[in-house]
Amino acid sequence: MVLVLAAIPFMMLQLYAMAIVQVKGNFRAFNILYAAYAVINLAAVAAVWFADKTSVDALIYINLGAWTLTGLIALFILYPDFKKRHSRVPVLRLFAKTSAAAHLGAIISFAVSRSDILIVNYFSNEKQTGIYGLAVGIVQILLIIPLSIQNLLYHSLLGKSREDQKQILLQNSRLTFSIMLAAGICVFFLSRPLVNLVGGKGFEEAIPLFKYFLPAIVFYSIPMVLSTQWNILGIFRHMNTVLMAVFVLSLTGNILLVPYIGITGGAISFLLVSFLSFCIHIWFVQKYMGKTSLKDIILIRQADINALLKNS
Repeated sequence: MVLVLAAIPFMMLQLYAMAIVQVKGNFRAFNILYAAYAVINLAAVAAVWFADKTSVDALIYINLGAWTLTGLIALFILYPDFKKRHSRVPVLRLFAKTSAAAHLGAIISFAVSRSDILIVNYFSNEKQTGIYGLAVGIVQILLIIPLSIQNLLYHSLLGKSREDQKQILLQNSRLTFSIMLAAGICVFFLSRPLVNLVGGKGFEEAIPLFKYFLPAIVFYSIPMVLSTQWNILGIFRHMNTVLMAVFVLSLTGNILLVPYIGITGGAISFLLVSFLSFCIHIWFVQKYMGKTSLKDIILIRQADINALLKNS
């Protein structure tokens, strides 16, 4: 456990570095940092496996080693900025002063995303938890889509006028919703072969959960895109208040539903919370960006497709 926890500072270095190069538009460095841990970890695990030396201890050391190397890569990428901009200000003090509210929001978001699994694990057996976790793992792959769009948005929005920011944000929101809707429908019809491929026939109880998870993940993708603008505006306290309310509702919903209807209760709770988060972010658009109709946020236009084809 100590060795696992020792990797946390290196994870933080990776996240800080990714955020900095993302805003600067250095996507080459972003992709290196994003993939570094996975590539290093996979290569080391493969080497251990081929050498027939696989063990829990070996995997823990590999995990720590992979994060350490990733952290060193992050330091190498960050060093010029730290040397130039923060030579007279302790870096940790700077981070603590400017990002405490953002860290709190990240912690609450993590709690929201994991509270359902915690409660499912408490009220259900290991098999049911595994089935639920498999369904969650498959649908969360779709979040790569809004995450990729979000990564590009920071650089696109910075330095623009408020009206230009709004148009860029709404265009990307409409694209995200349409792509996620199409991807969700595809995964729904492919849910059985996907579950059999990833988990085997013993996990087929996960298939009915997709009718709750897939619409939830479509709703969830829009807050991911829109939150880019809220981060730029720096309204972390407002966002944290909303996140805390969502966390309490998620916790309450899971505690009320899971003991009575099992893992389906966790999926229903996630759907309700995702829809609530979607509605709150739509309200944020009205509050911080001016009156905007729902169709301007989610319904794709021909101009959006033309812009996407032009930039691709």
